[in-house]
This record gives sequence, C-alpha cells and structure tokens, in this order.
Amino acid sequence: MTRIPDEVALVTDSVVTTDPSIHLSQRANALIAHRAWSTKSIYYGDQREPTVDEYGDDSLLEDGSEPDGPPRWSFSFALGLDHIKTASGDWFADVAAILDFLKTVSVEQGCESLVEVRYLSKPWFSEHITYVDEKAIDQTTIRQLIERVA
Repeated sequence: MTRIPDEVALVTDSVVTTDPSIHLSQRANALIAHRAWSTKSIYYGDQREPTVDEYGDDSLLEDGSEPDGPPRWSFSFALGLDHIKTASGDWFADVAAILDFLKTVSVEQGCESLVEVRYLSKPWFSEHITYVDEKAIDQTTIRQLIERVA
C-alpha cells in the first residue's frame, strides 16, 4: 500500500473472491474522487493475493484450478487522521463514508473488513477498531474508539 504522510491513519483490509477490476475499483475510486474529504490523505488499493498449496507451490493444479480455492483479491483504504483534533468540520463523515462502502461490499460479496488505526512511527503496531460485515455498524462507538487512540 502507498504510504500516506500522516502519523495516524485509519486502515481497512478486505478480501474478496471477485476481481476488484470488475466494478469494485471503479466504485472505490469514484468514492475518493467525488467526495469532499476533510483531508488529502486518502488512498485505495487492491491486489491479487498469492495462491499457495500445502507444499508451498503456487502453481495451478493439473485441471487449471487454484490449489486453495477460488482466487482472492485484497483491497484496502487508508485515511489520514492527523487532522481530527483540529478539524473544524465533521471528520467522522469521511470514516462513515468508508464504512458504508465496506458494508455494501460485504453484503454483495459475503466478506468482512478489518478496520484499525495504524501509526507511521510504529509500523508493527495497530489498534483494532472493528470488523465490518452485513450487520449494523455502531458509528458512535467507532468514533469514540478512534478519538481515544488517534
């Protein structure tokens, strides 16, 4: 993932079995392009995950299928949070927009997304915030958690 300049960032991680280039990437990039974000530090990325069988072989099986099921792709968002303590607008609306996007994808794809806060100075460390799936999102609690750790 491209490194954003903020010390504190909200980072999401999701895995789907449908190639994101089939609509998902376009929708995510449209969200980023058409929303008036409270920060310039917003990023979306996706990639195909490697397939490895139980012997460490990443080749296809004789019948051409993947050794460990259908191919998987990961996608993620990163949103800089350094501005939230001094923001005059509703910075959480940015977070809510990403959570809503993830919830929609979760319903469509049957996946869940990890949401956490990460720190540039501590790349090995993260604060778990929530998982997003088809269930209701408790935005009040999520906002409080982010404010506590950011």
